[in-house]
Amino acid sequence: MMFNLDKASSLIHDSYTKRASKEKLESVFEKYASIDENGRKYMTPEDFVVKFLGLYRSASASSEAVHILASAVDLRKTGRISFEDFQEFEGVLTYCDCMYKLLFRMLDTNADGVISYSEFKTVASKMDLHRKMPFDFNCTLIDVYFGANKERTLSLAQFVKFLHDFHQEHSRQCFRNADKGGTGYITVTDFQNIMLNNRRHLLTPKVESFVRDIHMHEDTRRISFSFYRAFTTLLMNMEGLKRAYMHITKNDRKREVSEGELATSIMVASQLSPLESSILFRMNEILHGKKTMVYNDMNDLSPEHYFRVIETRLQEIKQFVTGERSILMSVLETIYRFSFGFIAGGTGATAVFPVDLVKTRIQNQRTNPSATGAMYKGYIDCFFKVLRNEGFFGLYRGLLPQVIGVSPEKAIKLSINDWVRDKFYDHKGRIKYRYELLAGGCAGFSQVIVTNPLEIIKIRLQTAGEVAGGSKVKARKLIKDLGITGLYKGVRACIVRDVTFASIYFSSYANLKKWFASKDGYNHPLSLLVAGTCAGVPAAALATPADVVKTRIQVIPRAGQTTYNGVIDTVRKVLKEEGPRAFTKGALARVCRSSPQLGITLFIYELLQRFFYVDFGGRASAGSAQALSQRRRLKPSNVDHVGGYAFAVPVFQGLRSKFGISFPHSDGSSPPSQPGPQSTDDD
Repeated sequence: MMFNLDKASSLIHDSYTKRASKEKLESVFEKYASIDENGRKYMTPEDFVVKFLGLYRSASASSEAVHILASAVDLRKTGRISFEDFQEFEGVLTYCDCMYKLLFRMLDTNADGVISYSEFKTVASKMDLHRKMPFDFNCTLIDVYFGANKERTLSLAQFVKFLHDFHQEHSRQCFRNADKGGTGYITVTDFQNIMLNNRRHLLTPKVESFVRDIHMHEDTRRISFSFYRAFTTLLMNMEGLKRAYMHITKNDRKREVSEGELATSIMVASQLSPLESSILFRMNEILHGKKTMVYNDMNDLSPEHYFRVIETRLQEIKQFVTGERSILMSVLETIYRFSFGFIAGGTGATAVFPVDLVKTRIQNQRTNPSATGAMYKGYIDCFFKVLRNEGFFGLYRGLLPQVIGVSPEKAIKLSINDWVRDKFYDHKGRIKYRYELLAGGCAGFSQVIVTNPLEIIKIRLQTAGEVAGGSKVKARKLIKDLGITGLYKGVRACIVRDVTFASIYFSSYANLKKWFASKDGYNHPLSLLVAGTCAGVPAAALATPADVVKTRIQVIPRAGQTTYNGVIDTVRKVLKEEGPRAFTKGALARVCRSSPQLGITLFIYELLQRFFYVDFGGRASAGSAQALSQRRRLKPSNVDHVGGYAFAVPVFQGLRSKFGISFPHSDGSSPPSQPGPQSTDDD
């Protein structure tokens, strides 16, 4: 059985957002509906387009343009919009092919579900595109789609293909009209006029500057049709080139790609030719001053794609904030992060605390024959002995000071790491690996002011249960007995451990997040957990020797056990009495504790920032940009844009940004780009 494209009524069947409730839609509809007829309310085209969507200012709105746009909602073409029409269109806006349906409905003036030649010509003749350069409707393209006698009609699926071909034909006609002598060449001035007047929707500010100054960069006074067609095709297919780039670099947006690499990829994966690649890299060389490209370079040249506004606005160019923030905003952001750091850190620490206790007991166990006999045979033996001798809550000795200390420790570590990293990002959002290590090291160093007192109290409490019949030790008494100096015993070893750990961990986590991210740079929550857990393995293992030294210094030795005085003394004595393998004691337990703890901590920390997002003007966490930008972007400027209507303005604007389709204002000018839903992603 063959699928009949002629009868296809929809192109994509997957909805990308949740619809608004009928009650909410009724409330919004009644607010804007100005016609009350026999107890039923209706919206006029002006109510919908001007007042509700805000696509035009009322003073500048062309009545004809407003009626054409509103006809996409008016299913019965009565000149007014019922609630049923309003509700049905909200559902249409929740689907990925909504822009094509929108334009199809505008052209289907008699609401029979197909588009005739006369319907297309009537509406197309009113577009700015036709006004600036009249389209010759007596062309081969029209004949092959509508028939020589113009009696064929187009379904939605057929219309979508026709729409793309129509723009190619219009582009060709622009060139032909400028090429008066039929030489296959046009002047540079003609090329500029076509691009700036008829194809301006394809131009970013940088591409526009290239077009305006093309005579300064290219040693030619004429533009061939092959260059002209390749240039416009390139701009229309930048999204495909981005996908080719991501395929080449395996989703690494910072990798430099040469012209040869990209040309090979696009010839295999698309219909683009090496000429498009050559033009792309020539523009890049002129605009960016180099012969290779990264993803951000392509973004500078890529026209705004309407669907990115709806689903995945790629964030590289605008991810890094360059403006100054007020002190108040910085302080509020610090409090915000401290709060989430406390919750996340406390949860992570509690989840794996029994493993940490076992690790500490094993590390403190002496194997010197002159010392007291070994108490534990291994991790499992230690766990069950603690459980048997001290009860379930014995596994959580020292938990309270650990949880209390995690809040400032995590907040300091995360904020310092981010702050230092921000100082070393270049203008393309890249950071060298050595600076990632430096940022992590600074974070580890800064947290010692909190972690050293925390660690010594935790270790004293965790090892207190090893002495049978010993009195119960309380944190408050420990703090009083130790004093300020005692709380920072072993601080040098703590610095070595924390700097080593944090530098390895944060650099590994950042790169693993990038590795696990989707092609648009978004990290699924599960990928955050996996990245955080995996990054902890090398960090915890390589920092274990310093952790062993710190533990030996900070713990109170039992009778007959060796005492230590400082880092060097501890290293010498452990090497002499127990051998090098002693420095790996507790490595497995440390990995088993640190890896899941940090995975859970950062998982919760990042999710809290996504779910309770507040924009303090800082840099969004890498990998969470899609979730954050969706929340920021889809917050409409009009609170009445509920459900699918949150996408209405970007979709209507997409007619212009994707196809250059717009209608004159009352004064005959083209409508300016209207602001869509608020987006703090923009600079």
